[in-house]
Amino acid sequence: MKIFIVATPIFDANMVVEAYDLKYQRCDLPLGSARMTAELDGATFSPGLEFLNSVGTDAFTNNKKIFVPVDQYLLLANFADLSSIPPELLVCVINKDFPLEPRFLLRCMKMKQRGYFFALNNVQYTLKTAVLFELADYIILNTDSKDFGDNLLEVRTKKPSAVAICTNIESKDFFNKIKGIPNALFEGRFYSRPLSKGVKKISPLKSNALQLLKAVGSEEEPDFEVSDIAKYIQRDAALSIALLRFINSPAIGLRQKVNSISHAIAMLGLKQTRKWVMAAISAYLAFDEPNELTRLILVRAKFAENLASTFHMENQSGDLFLMGVLSLLDVVMEAPISVALREVSAKQVIFDALASHEGPFYHVLELIFAYEHADWERVSQIMILNALTAEGIQGAFLNAMLWYKQLLLDNEEEA
Repeated sequence: MKIFIVATPIFDANMVVEAYDLKYQRCDLPLGSARMTAELDGATFSPGLEFLNSVGTDAFTNNKKIFVPVDQYLLLANFADLSSIPPELLVCVINKDFPLEPRFLLRCMKMKQRGYFFALNNVQYTLKTAVLFELADYIILNTDSKDFGDNLLEVRTKKPSAVAICTNIESKDFFNKIKGIPNALFEGRFYSRPLSKGVKKISPLKSNALQLLKAVGSEEEPDFEVSDIAKYIQRDAALSIALLRFINSPAIGLRQKVNSISHAIAMLGLKQTRKWVMAAISAYLAFDEPNELTRLILVRAKFAENLASTFHMENQSGDLFLMGVLSLLDVVMEAPISVALREVSAKQVIFDALASHEGPFYHVLELIFAYEHADWERVSQIMILNALTAEGIQGAFLNAMLWYKQLLLDNEEEA
């Protein structure tokens, strides 16, 4: 099925992922005009759920709850019987235009009895919608709305047991202001953006990792010394273990187990060693950030690499991977992106894309940003402008998700 699909994280106040919000779009119709349902054996069914049924939910949710839009057509199709998602992991999202007819409400009640969860999105409390509030486990509230405070108060009054999902949080500063809201979860881009106030002093551990990144990434010294790399890594046992686990993962594809950095270079060669060292260290730099940031770094890097052929940049796939790796360096270093990139001597084409938003790599980066934020209209526009195919984009993202999931499983098995 031709579909754009992404799952955005929902955090608690401690920046721990509690659930994911599934966002998807049929991509066989242009500019975001596709409907959210598709014909399946004579009945309507969610293309997002159909896609998850075919590829599994592990790569997208890591066994967390997933929020999925549900309308009357899905209820009529008895989608719960067709879905492979266990009831305890599926949150059915009902929007404001949901018809309050007895036949639909009855089906919701039966699903609730089977253990499914329900969330209301942009539904105002009235005498008619009161029955929906009785069903609701979650109430989704837009923090951009001028009525956010009033809506939150209404939730607390009408359904105090419901968890408030505060969405569209764009900055860490704003998240820090509202994270004290009781019985609430939070969604938005804030976790992947740097603090807007000041620059923190770089910790010794991050300073050591930065030196390593600079050693393997410098254009001035492309043939780095093995002894120098080993010296940096040996200063931190956790870093050494993390790097060896990363390189030994079957997702990397080595046939022989690597037991030292010298061995890794001999097996991979300098170019591939540089790539995987930079990926492992960049993920390690985010050790004091939410785990979701590590996931975003690695998925974004692999997504960028996979898009190389789609953008006719096959010979630059390695540099596109490194662009993805370094794309969140400002967040993990809590410094302006231009400063962070100079610290690691990033290539000029990568610097241009990330710091100046220009150059050939920025076209790839722009598509990735739009896709991650489920801006399907912008994705379609970029497709048209660059003569891209939906299959190429869909395949590149899905492969990146499955690749990351394999990395995660491999590391968990060794832990």
